[in-house]
Amino acid sequence: MRLIFISIIICIFIFCPLMADEYKKVDLYITLVVFNLDATQDKIVDWVEAEKGYFTVRSPASLVVRFPAVETEAFKTLMESLQEEVKDIRQDTTDLRESILSVRSGIKSREEVLNRELKLINQADVEGTLDIENEVTALLEEIEELKGRLLKMENDLKYTYAEISFSFKRSALPSNVPSSFDWINTMGLYKMMGRGESK
Repeated sequence: MRLIFISIIICIFIFCPLMADEYKKVDLYITLVVFNLDATQDKIVDWVEAEKGYFTVRSPASLVVRFPAVETEAFKTLMESLQEEVKDIRQDTTDLRESILSVRSGIKSREEVLNRELKLINQADVEGTLDIENEVTALLEEIEELKGRLLKMENDLKYTYAEISFSFKRSALPSNVPSSFDWINTMGLYKMMGRGESK
């Protein structure tokens, strides 16, 4: 009895939490201040693809990537190691266990009804056959929709979603760069532009 009790305790405090973590969906929202946008995005995409991930959006404003969930902490470390300013890293975690089990149950129950309907189709008259065919069609559509939802949730568990937003560092304007136009040199154009930037 004592060994059984110890086994139960081990399951509750060690193995069960690990199983629960398998149903955790992770989303990252990151804001970076960058000087060289293309170089920074290239580094991120190269890392993601090396880890068998992929990107879904790449624009001057943002980059959206998916990568294996087991590499989430490594990705956060990558963000911190970039020669850029990390303004914010937010991690959202969602437990999909209940949703996944519910969808799996829905698929199973509909497949059971579908099998019963298919067994009845040979015993029905013409009118009854049409009714069964309509029911079968509706069940197949529901099953495919549920399987699509399940596939998406399983993908969300397997791959972390990361959305990186970018803003830009402004390089300092030169204080004195001679121009081929004398009138620009006499006006101090760069100083005027500098004052405009500071407003």
